[in-house]
Amino acid sequence: MKLTPETLEICRSTLKITQGELGRLVGVTGSMISAIERQDRILTADVEHRIREAFRVSDDELASFINAHNRFKQIAQVEGK
Repeated sequence: MKLTPETLEICRSTLKITQGELGRLVGVTGSMISAIERQDRILTADVEHRIREAFRVSDDELASFINAHNRFKQIAQVEGK
């Protein structure tokens, strides 16, 4: 599973890791993580690899985070929140 800026933010938030903490874990700044999530910077293959190592979760686990996020988002939309 390839990380996108949106899935990066979903997974990071689900794991309760701040942008600064993730940046320190992968050797970049928290500002760079923020810029990647905002799509102001490109998520390079090298940084993606280091982020995946920092998350220490399988593709299946990442997919379940994203699926759960999308379900909650749909519920919120239906309820008008």
